[in-house]
Amino acid sequence: MLLLAIHLGLVAHMPFLSEWQAKVILGTLWSSLGKYRLFMTSGRWGTWHDETVSTDVLSMPIRLPKENTALTETIVNIVDRIREWNPSGSIFGKSVDELPPTELLERLDEAIFDLFELAESERDLVRDFINYKFSMFSEGVNSKALDELRFPSHNWQGTSGSTGN
Repeated sequence: MLLLAIHLGLVAHMPFLSEWQAKVILGTLWSSLGKYRLFMTSGRWGTWHDETVSTDVLSMPIRLPKENTALTETIVNIVDRIREWNPSGSIFGKSVDELPPTELLERLDEAIFDLFELAESERDLVRDFINYKFSMFSEGVNSKALDELRFPSHNWQGTSGSTGN
């Protein structure tokens, strides 16, 4: 019997899935698209406290590619590398939760975006959500969403002659 250990602490018994199918599902849940979907649909995650329930996870749309395609192999390999990843960070002798390398997460996102055939505008929407709105919840005051906006040194007001246009 195959168990799908989901990163949210849930374990689902899915004896009808092969190992590669379970890894594609896990990759979908770990991806930015998975976070986006859970955040937007879960009534308990992100508002008052971080919590998802099994019905939130089980209602996720899942797309399985054909076995032995390049896309399947890419997702399975990235999921394997993330599962093998072992953070070694510590501060004052206390271990620190570290995310897997950014390069792996970005490659996973691109593969899942390809799997769901997202348009570039949809990909941008998910990336912006993760980089700004989601980071407010996960990083708090260290979020990129709170960075000062920097504009080029250009005079944006005045007459057409004084603005250089």
